[in-house]
Amino acid sequence: MRKTFISFFLLLLFGCNKITKTHNEIVLIIHNAEVFNDFDRAMVLYSKTEDKFVTYLDDELQTRFLCAKPGVDTLIIPTRRDYVEFSQFYKINGRRYYLLQKGDTVDVRFNEQSEPVFESRIEKRRNYGYNFVMQTPSPRLIMNFLPYTIQNSQPFTTLIKWKKNQPENYELWAEKFDKYYVSEKIMNGAIDVFDKNYLFRLKNDSLSMEQRKYFEYYLSLVKNFKKPGYASLNDEYIGYISYQDFLDNILYSWYLKLKNIPSTSMVNGVYSDKNGHKSSTMAIDSLIIDTKIPIETKYYLISKGLRKMYLHKDPNYDIYSQKYLDLGGLISYLSFDMSTFADYAGYSSLKLENAKGRGLTFQDVLDKNKGKVIYLDFWSTSCGPCIETMPAAAKLRKSFAGKDVVFIFIALWDKKDTWDKGWKKIIGSDSDYHSYFSTNSKESKMLTDFGIQTIPHYMLFNKEGKLVDDNTIYPHNPYITDLITKHL
Repeated sequence: MRKTFISFFLLLLFGCNKITKTHNEIVLIIHNAEVFNDFDRAMVLYSKTEDKFVTYLDDELQTRFLCAKPGVDTLIIPTRRDYVEFSQFYKINGRRYYLLQKGDTVDVRFNEQSEPVFESRIEKRRNYGYNFVMQTPSPRLIMNFLPYTIQNSQPFTTLIKWKKNQPENYELWAEKFDKYYVSEKIMNGAIDVFDKNYLFRLKNDSLSMEQRKYFEYYLSLVKNFKKPGYASLNDEYIGYISYQDFLDNILYSWYLKLKNIPSTSMVNGVYSDKNGHKSSTMAIDSLIIDTKIPIETKYYLISKGLRKMYLHKDPNYDIYSQKYLDLGGLISYLSFDMSTFADYAGYSSLKLENAKGRGLTFQDVLDKNKGKVIYLDFWSTSCGPCIETMPAAAKLRKSFAGKDVVFIFIALWDKKDTWDKGWKKIIGSDSDYHSYFSTNSKESKMLTDFGIQTIPHYMLFNKEGKLVDDNTIYPHNPYITDLITKHL
């Protein structure tokens, strides 16, 4: 009797601990994750999306990326929240959003349309909610709030330009255009159909109260795309990545227009208009005093302006980031500020080979070049925009000839045989640089930590080998010379 009681007690004790641990995470078992490569778009940047399965917000509201390996792969997401929303990149220009429950283990397979189908191993009833959006008619047209259309599509204007200047890209893109791009009329009709079916399916008893609330929110977000405004803002949604996407892609632009704040854009790291840094500072000043914006949403919108200031080297960044912190803003939203990476220790995770096939790490490269400022260029032989910057890069190297500056080129997500044959022809025949091939682009912790998903991408290190700018400006930007000189 005593042995039975002790056995039962130990089982209860250790069993409960095990269940508690499992209950604070979501486990995704991915079966043959679909491969989508952004370069199929033949557009502006080469983006590494082929192995990135989902993004989500962690408990600190920081964006996290999860990559799925070929075959069957298991992804574990720790969380204290009852439900976590995931965003999945889907083919060209699309994102899918899903809400999964804490404590569940979910199999993810793909149907004939390459769409994920979720199946809970804990409770079959949950599958209805997990697959709710994808089982509603016409979801493809509104997953990203608005697909690119002939009327508003920047890629469409790029297509016209390439028809004359880059016929090979034009042919590649034209084949895909009709398949993925729809007219405004078709899109509006699809939203109407989606709306009716969506509301009908919300009545299903399989949905929990949390799921029903989420799907009602999601439908309102789709509608708010066409008429964004203060009414579409709600701090209850700040933990959803779809809400942050909405703030990034729709609401921020609406706010600038509402307040008559001049918008700015960057082309290859250079301001394309005379407003320069003015837009972000005006937006932040307006957001701080705007009492109509919920406080958590306000923090996020201000951080968006700060992000632009930081990346564009705005001299007022320190002043405005302090204003944000004085307001009570979340430090986690300033994760883009690379001062937190001053003592980063993960550089050895990026594995390289030199032109002679000798293996080394990026940490080895930093150690080898101590005493010199390092301008790092991530590129690929298949990346058109990367290649277009090479003449400017050569000119920049020449301007620093004989000085303590070294130019490093690292090929990411490239084919080794193509790189072997073409790197010197593309970069230049001079000897004022070092060229390497990354052998683990898809698995490198360094690339993940710094959020490097597109190329070209540039970084700057000082003479001590410390990072001073994780996303520095392009080689043809007139300010790059001053920036490098500052660290000599």
